[in-house]
Parts: sequence; C-alpha cells; structure tokens
Amino acid sequence: MVLLFGAAVLRFHLAWWRGHLGDLLVFQSWAVGTDRMKWFREVQHLGNFFPNYPPLYPSLCRLLVWIHEAAALPGDIRLPIDDMTLEESRPIILLFKTPPIAADLAAAVIIFLWGRHERRPGLGLLVAAFYLFSPAILYDGAYYGQTDTILLALLIGSGFAYATRRPVLLGSSAMLAALLKAQAISVLPILAAAVIIEWRHVWQRRFAELFLGAALSFWAVLALAGLTGMLHLFYNGYFTIVGQYSRTSYNALNLWWIIHSPLDRRPNLADFPADSLRVAGLVTYRDIGLALFAAALALTIWRWRRAADRPASLVLACAASAWAFFNLCTEMHERYSVVAVGFTCLAALWERKWFAFGLLSSLTTMINITLACHFWYPPCRWLQFHLNWFLHADSPGPFLAISAIQVLMLPLVLDALWRTGSRGRTPSVNAR
Repeated sequence: MVLLFGAAVLRFHLAWWRGHLGDLLVFQSWAVGTDRMKWFREVQHLGNFFPNYPPLYPSLCRLLVWIHEAAALPGDIRLPIDDMTLEESRPIILLFKTPPIAADLAAAVIIFLWGRHERRPGLGLLVAAFYLFSPAILYDGAYYGQTDTILLALLIGSGFAYATRRPVLLGSSAMLAALLKAQAISVLPILAAAVIIEWRHVWQRRFAELFLGAALSFWAVLALAGLTGMLHLFYNGYFTIVGQYSRTSYNALNLWWIIHSPLDRRPNLADFPADSLRVAGLVTYRDIGLALFAAALALTIWRWRRAADRPASLVLACAASAWAFFNLCTEMHERYSVVAVGFTCLAALWERKWFAFGLLSSLTTMINITLACHFWYPPCRWLQFHLNWFLHADSPGPFLAISAIQVLMLPLVLDALWRTGSRGRTPSVNAR
C-alpha cells in the first residue's frame, strides 16, 4: 500500500504539469463534443478532432465528463485545454490523466500477484516497484496523458490470466485491450496463438468461461458506446487509422528511422517518405513493414511453442512481438514502444538481467517521447533542461544511437526466448 500511495502521489504531481496539451484537447473534444466547447475555433489547429480510437476510451472520456458535471468538480470542462488557459485547465488535465494513472497502479498489483503466484513475492514486489517508477511508464501516462499504459495494463492482465489459468479474466481483459486500441495487435496474436497451441490440454474445457469473459466485456463496451454516442467508432477505430499518419516513421526511433535518417544533419519528419510509396514499383513500404512484422510474429510463436518454461517465455514472446511491432511496422509513433518496455520490465520476475535492459529501454523510450511531448517542469528547470537535451541535438548521432538501442532490443529478447526454450527445464505448474 505504501508503494502504491507513493507512486500515486508522484503521478498526480507530474500530472499537474503541462503534458501534451494537443492530445489532451483531442480527448476533451471527443468527450465534451466540439459544439459544446467554448471558442473552439481558436484552438482547432492543435490537433485532429476526428475520433480514430475504438469505442472504449472515447466512451470512458465522455463518462468522465458526465461524472465531472454531475459532481460539480473543479474546473470548466467546456473550456478548451490550451496554453492560454493552462492555469484554469489544470483540474481538467488531471481528470483526463486519471485513467492512465489508475491503470499503472492496477498493473503493479497484477505484477505483484503474478510474483506471489510464482512463489516469488519479494521479487514480485520489487518488479512492481520497478514498473511503477520506470521512466517511460511514468512519462507516457502521468505526464503525457496518453493511453498506452492503459493498454499495457490490460495486456499484462491478459498474460497473468493466461499463466494462472483464469479464463474469464483472460477473455475479458483481452477483449478490453482490443476495444481500447488497435495497437493491441502488437501482443494479442501471441496470446491467441498460445490458447490455440494449448487448446486440447488446457483451454478446450475452459472455452465457455473464456467466451463468457470476452462477451461480458464486449457487451459492456457496446452498451457504454451506445449510451455515449460512440457506436460509429467500432468502424472508425479500426478501418480508418491506417494511412492517417502516412510516414515510414512518425517520430519513432526504430528501424525505419535508421534507414531514412540523413547522416549529415538533424532529421525531421520530411525525411521520412510516405509508407504508401512503392519500392521498385512493386510493393509499398507499408507492405514491407507488415510482412516483416508477420515474419517476426510467426518466428516468435514457433519458438514459444517449443519453450519449456512457459510463464517466463510467454512474457518474452509478448516483449518480442511488441518490439517487432514498434521496429518493423510503418506509421509508428514515438510512444508505441511503451508496451514493449512494460513486458521487458516484467521479464525481470524470472531473470534479473532484465532490470538493466528494462531500465535502458525505458530511458530510450522516454527520451524518444520527448520528441513529441517536451518536458515542462517549473519546480526544477535544471531537470527540465537536461531531460529535453535530446531536442537540441543538431547532428543525427544521438537519434541514431537511440534508434540502434531500440532496434537491438528485438534480437536481444528473441535470443532470450531461444535460450529459455533450450535450457531443458521442467515446465512449471502453470504450463500443465
């Protein structure tokens, strides 16, 4: 409890400061409705207000607005979040940052329970603390105000449910992840393949409970979307997102950044071609990225199928899939590696070297995120300046170095998965 309280206090302190006002304004516009917001035309240049999420999060945002209005909480919910209204908007900023903060705390509880299930309660507590104070996790949710750590919490919950044979929880959390963000595809195929691989021995007799959990979540979100007027997002959230950010990389320091970054100057978005561009007149960059991701996914599933230590190897497989998604697919944003970082940190529950690699990848991801969301922290200008040092780099060297670290995380995790599968350990209780 002390750990959760300290983590919550730190998160709400960070949440008080600026964050990414453009994205927060987008969430506010989805929740309130552009027609109900004050002087909205003056701030429309800050973002794209066309809802492009699946229905869960926009519906949750609208529910938060209703709660705010019904409870008469502080702040004007109809005043657009903007630099000009920053002081007046702080209570509203906190409101929209509350879901990722709650998700972080829930994920830490799940990690601790997972450690206790593995008969490693002390290590489980340590890994939960490592997760809670991981720089990328802190920055993306509590400061930035984005939804990636909510997705990560649901995916960790799905992995925990699979490892501990809780079919209702597995079906429910996996369905919620799919209804939260289309980027759940970075990990859900691993869990789906794991269920299929162990279907006869484990999941066939639990199918009714698995289906029940998924159905309960689906119908609950469907009802919430109908109540909040978000039913159209069952289409928009999946079928209109590809091509919206049509670049090989959209601030993501990954393989595509290395391929297209200039070597003689600081790179910018214009250096990264549209991923719809055909290579040699045959296939697009997008096709190549998807093919590479599919190949990495197939390789990961094949190797996991032969793994002996299922709880540990499942986490490594999820981490490998998430790193492959971030590094190989096009149209990646800088924060889409947060899911990979979370599973890399979670792997420390079975092998302690992942504390070091989890910290390294978390730092590189946090620095990568500052490309899109600068750190604004008046209580300590020194910290603000040095955390934003990456923004002032004139040469491509720092960008390429961090890109190389993030790209190398994929073969590193795959190698660990290979070694887990070849150690000849007796499968754990959870793998029976």
